[in-house]
Amino acid sequence: MLSGEAEQLNCVEEVQHSRRILREGSSADRQIDHFLLRKVEGDSVAEALKSTIDQIVNETYEGLD
Repeated sequence: MLSGEAEQLNCVEEVQHSRRILREGSSADRQIDHFLLRKVEGDSVAEALKSTIDQIVNETYEGLD
């Protein structure tokens, strides 16, 4: 659909990444889901926030490989 235009604009990777976000959600979606899950499972707000921050740090380190 957009492949020709994306190639002309040299942004094929960006279009593919945008499609992935639409399909799987963004990191913000994962963070909200994680926080809400921790709350449902009984964590306090502080515990859920700490767990969410730990998740962000882990994902960041995984992305550096």
